Amino acid sequence: FKHDNIVKSGKIIGVYDNSDKYLALCFIVWDSLYAYLIGLTTNSDNLKTGASSLLILNSINYLIGKTKNFDFEGSMDENIYKFYNSFGTITKNYFKIKRIKPSFMKVFLR
Repeated sequence: FKHDNIVKSGKIIGVYDNSDKYLALCFIVWDSLYAYLIGLTTNSDNLKTGASSLLILNSINYLIGKTKNFDFEGSMDENIYKFYNSFGTITKNYFKIKRIKPSFMKVFLR
């Protein structure tokens, strides 16, 4: 387990094998209230090693005392959702309302 400083409120953290090849990397940022998992990537040759789980666990442990909450930033992908949920997450659904003006509707709105 290694990590490199980016700034005082963000880190890229990685899990590596014995030959220094990365197994999983993540980018986290935080303030006094929340930490956010901005990006998580796993080496496709090593998906079943548990490196992503170890990485998230080590990231959460690293953040103890620095922030109060860890936000996985969610996912629309069901498998990723299940993976994040395995850490005991609380699901918060967000809805987006967007106004669109399709060009074909101009005929009906005159």
